[in-house]
Amino acid sequence: MSERRSHRGVFRTDQQILAHFGDMQLIEAAGRGDLSTTPELRPDLARLAREDVLLAGFGTGVAVVLLPRGSRLLATARGEHGLLPE
Repeated sequence: MSERRSHRGVFRTDQQILAHFGDMQLIEAAGRGDLSTTPELRPDLARLAREDVLLAGFGTGVAVVLLPRGSRLLATARGEHGLLPE
């Protein structure tokens, strides 16, 4: 079956990710080092990984690491700096 979809390759803006409460909870947990891959979180982590927010392994229990975009989003959510224009 083909993986082609009309929305493939279209990523959310920083503002859209910041507005998504569930995603920001995952990003905050990854920033604290309290997040690991579980079957329940795998779809959400895969989406955030495709959007260059974090790095999540395939195995259960693998620690999740923030990428530079995720770190910037976390800093923005904490009020450490404003959003940069995209």
